[in-house]
Amino acid sequence: MAHSTDPGRSRIPANQLDYRLAWDGRSTKLIVDLCYNANSKDSTVFIYGDLNGDIMGGQNEIFQILENIYVGAGDSLIVRPKERKLVILHKSGDPKRLHYEINGALLVEKGKERPDQLFRPVISEGSLYILGFDLFMNSADTTYNLCSVSWDKAPAGMPYFISTSPTAAPVDKQIVPASEKGNVLMLMGADLLIKKYEVYRIPYYAITTKSNTINITQKTLAPFFTKFFPSTRDFWQDYKSPYYFLSVQPLLKTAISTCTGYNIGIGFSMKYSGPFDFTKMEVVAHETSHSWIGEALQFYQEGMEYNWFHEGFDDYIAVYNLARTGMIDKAAYLKYVNEERLKPHYMSPVRTAPADSVQQYFWTSYEYENLLYRRGFIYAFYLDNQVRLATDGRENIRDFLLDLYKIKLRDKKKFISVDDFAEAAANCHLSKKQVADEVDSYLRKGKLLDFQQIKLIKEFHMHYENGLPVLTMSAGADLQKIYDWQN
Repeated sequence: MAHSTDPGRSRIPANQLDYRLAWDGRSTKLIVDLCYNANSKDSTVFIYGDLNGDIMGGQNEIFQILENIYVGAGDSLIVRPKERKLVILHKSGDPKRLHYEINGALLVEKGKERPDQLFRPVISEGSLYILGFDLFMNSADTTYNLCSVSWDKAPAGMPYFISTSPTAAPVDKQIVPASEKGNVLMLMGADLLIKKYEVYRIPYYAITTKSNTINITQKTLAPFFTKFFPSTRDFWQDYKSPYYFLSVQPLLKTAISTCTGYNIGIGFSMKYSGPFDFTKMEVVAHETSHSWIGEALQFYQEGMEYNWFHEGFDDYIAVYNLARTGMIDKAAYLKYVNEERLKPHYMSPVRTAPADSVQQYFWTSYEYENLLYRRGFIYAFYLDNQVRLATDGRENIRDFLLDLYKIKLRDKKKFISVDDFAEAAANCHLSKKQVADEVDSYLRKGKLLDFQQIKLIKEFHMHYENGLPVLTMSAGADLQKIYDWQN
């Protein structure tokens, strides 16, 4: 076992929570000692797990994985499981200590195999996977604005990855802003494979596993690092980033071919089963594109009401860059647009549901889960065509999005608004009022676009079969050329 000690443990900064970890490489339990200096004479309150369980896979019962919870000598502990809350009553001096163990044994609920293995810790012999909101406590005292994490005991020589510093070893202490602790991914495993690429001199890391050499390998993912990621950076004209990572790990319990993922700020974590098909390719493209739509460009939302942009527009731009790089051909493109977007949306029993109704049913209804992805993708395709037509092909949705980003920077705002969205459309020679009205009617309220009344660029043709829109392309249309903004 590798060991790390810190004789200065008692000198913890007043604004810092110090996490010390231990794992023997065999058990399902990660041991955590949280040390800190109390800012209150009476008590300190911690809440475990993501504060919005409905967003992170409905993991409202996550408190159950905590075991062997106790505090330092002299202090006392009150445990409130229903609130996921730990109250430490102070009776001794600093530093304070909270001990807990995270049981990452694989226990999945039927029908929740994907979120349970994505959002919960998964720890078994020779393998550890955990996200920041399952590792760190949430403090009711906001003066604790930093977290540090390091290992007191870890399996010697076992490959290790932590998203805060991709080249760090377990003994290297990491300092994480409290506001960013949810964007931490930690992996350790005997079968872990980590490969480094460079995209415009930015370090990119591909993280896979030796345990699945048939379905997804480093070779499988290589085109993303040599084609797709360079294209997305060109799309956004963004060549500044400290690094980026893509972690693709197998689901350990599911009988079907599927995948799921979580965007972690400066990287993406995906869990999958089955072969690397188009669906998984699109998911990787979609989620890694969130560095811009959904991160750099986002609406303020109470729930999921603007996911038509955060997810649907992001989805369209992901497919845009897959097409531009030649990673998908015309047949795959049309199949995706028709079979995964148009047909299921126009057939869906909830196709006209308002956007603000989605969160309530997101984790229990497949149709609600996909509603705003489909709705936003279809509108993005429509908007792209309208910009191209209004500018005689000189501009497209890329110009619209770049202008939207410039508006955000100009106004120095964290979030964009519908007015910003409509202003960017007006800068691309569309009617500002019409676009604002379309956001309200099509995207918020759920009215369906009637493609029988909509003109598209000459390469695209939309007709209706059995009341459903079907997209086709002209025989000589070049998909790569359509989506290459340099032409």
